[in-house]
Amino acid sequence: MNLTTKRHTIVFVIRLWAEYLNEDPYAWRGTLSGIEPEDDVPFASLEEMNALLMEKVYGQLNMKKRDPTDID
Repeated sequence: MNLTTKRHTIVFVIRLWAEYLNEDPYAWRGTLSGIEPEDDVPFASLEEMNALLMEKVYGQLNMKKRDPTDID
């Protein structure tokens, strides 16, 4: 029995740093970069970074985001 999984690779570079500009606690900032230079997207929190990653990945895979409460 041959069980193969279809694989699709998506490459990103995440630049992440902490900013201490009179903020306690510090704020996470960064950029999410794709293959093309115009794909660079800044973000201002880890939550925003996660949302951007999900948006880019699902966009690349042309998939609809699945509700984790849905049971097959």
